[in-house]
Amino acid sequence: MVRASSPDCGTSVTEELRAFVEPSEDPVMFDIHPMIRKLSIVSHLTEDEKAAIIALPIQVQKLRKDQDIVREGDRPSRSCLLMAGVACIYKGSAKGGRQITAFQIRGDMPDLQSLHLQCLDSSVATVTPCDVGFIRHEDLRRLCERQPRLAG
Repeated sequence: MVRASSPDCGTSVTEELRAFVEPSEDPVMFDIHPMIRKLSIVSHLTEDEKAAIIALPIQVQKLRKDQDIVREGDRPSRSCLLMAGVACIYKGSAKGGRQITAFQIRGDMPDLQSLHLQCLDSSVATVTPCDVGFIRHEDLRRLCERQPRLAG
């Protein structure tokens, strides 16, 4: 992880990133479901939409850093919601390395495309220790049918 100092305020990039991706100390912000918090950035959610998201059955697991969540070639029956921490999407190289294509933060669903794919075309791994919520595809499909604005 980058530990360079920020020229503007003397804080480290690590501290700034941690403040952005970890749950806020503000109890109101801490209590907001990560998916609701993320979707509220781009659209106003109705109370029914918020209730439907909160009602989703989610199995939360604590994962250590540098652990694969899903791998290229997997055929998952569930998608993951990043509850805390930082993850990355990557493709494996022929020489055994990885090419990171994106970083993911709290509230992101890095493998949501698996809802529509037969086989994953990339892998997702933790960069830091993470809390990951797994949501079955059938529950996500039901959510999209009942709350079509969330599917768009």
